[in-house]
Amino acid sequence: QKPPEYTIVIARFEAEDEDGEEAASAAWKTFSPPAKLPPELTRQLCSPIWRASQGNGEAIAFLACGRLEGWLKNPQYVLEGVAGRRLAQLRFARFEEIGR
Repeated sequence: QKPPEYTIVIARFEAEDEDGEEAASAAWKTFSPPAKLPPELTRQLCSPIWRASQGNGEAIAFLACGRLEGWLKNPQYVLEGVAGRRLAQLRFARFEEIGR
């Protein structure tokens, strides 16, 4: 049996007419509870969504079950649809659970 796979995702969104910090807060509000997230995102979540600090501002981060390639819709489009703005950066790392 193949071990479970997970993907850690860190997404930073483009600022529109706001300064970077306001843009990060606006994006965070769209993902934080009690936000209504689309089924394609909630189906993939293995953790709550949290704020992540990066050297160049704030981002959102979450643990996804499985690989990004397994999503029914492109993850970029799903995240941009929730945030209402374009992604500036999407970083991810995939790993497997071992030793079970």
